[in-house]
Amino acid sequence: MKCIECDSLESTFDERLGYHTCSDCGLVLSVEIFEVSDKKKLTNPLASDTTHNLGSHIWRGDEDKFSRKHGLVFQNMRTKRKQFVRQGDNETHSLCMMFISPYKSLMADRDLVRDRIENLYQQLQRQRVLVGYTRDSRAAGLAYFMLKDEGAYVSLKEITKTTGVPTRELIRSAKKIAKFFRKSHIFGQRNLNQMITRCLDNAETPIEDRQSIYRLVEYIANYYDALNMRFADSEVAASIWIAGKMTGETILQRNVQEAMNVSVVTVRLQVRAICTTLNLDSKRLKQYNVNDVINGVRI
Repeated sequence: MKCIECDSLESTFDERLGYHTCSDCGLVLSVEIFEVSDKKKLTNPLASDTTHNLGSHIWRGDEDKFSRKHGLVFQNMRTKRKQFVRQGDNETHSLCMMFISPYKSLMADRDLVRDRIENLYQQLQRQRVLVGYTRDSRAAGLAYFMLKDEGAYVSLKEITKTTGVPTRELIRSAKKIAKFFRKSHIFGQRNLNQMITRCLDNAETPIEDRQSIYRLVEYIANYYDALNMRFADSEVAASIWIAGKMTGETILQRNVQEAMNVSVVTVRLQVRAICTTLNLDSKRLKQYNVNDVINGVRI
């Protein structure tokens, strides 16, 4: 069964809920109708003791042994593709794939994401790391950890909006997972070049002088670090907009706002703050040169 969303041919069947889901993106492919049976149909007429039967087999009076036999074989074939012992683990895995699906293009090994999530989640379950967390919190935390570990830039606000899990719960589960795998440091790291690239790709016109923009944003980031000041996503967005003004590139505030998931008002406030910190005139940014600013020359 081919997925209409990501063209994957891998799918899993949830016997409890009765639907097929894509193993790569979690999309529900088809839903099967359940058959309601009474107590008489649940009794195996071939068993000697009809009061203690294992399983929930549906028997029809007009069926012969051949049809019953092949019906049982078909049920066994459907359960062989299960990745986990418990059905809840299968649902968490599919939900995690659904959360990561919009950002798979940002990951380097996008073809190995499904297998890696399965492997990581099996380790977490064996060690009972996420006991007490809900299914959504487990899936969202593992998705956020995977994105950070792969170096894919997705803001906390954006992943919270995608998963629907409260920020506090998401952070708790993600940090719990990172601590178990001894990678707590990944939440303190940022790929600045990837963040800049994402903003520039979101611009309405092609950006030609990208190198100058990279250099100026990195200079501002290092300047803030030297002053022991916080350089958050909003400062990155404002720095990119300032660099666009200095290089003559068309970078609108709404472009960086959409890419960095910050408001336009925040971008404007941070532009003023950065100009004040660097001793620049915010109304004359077009007259500055990137090399001059980096070398300490001010107008």
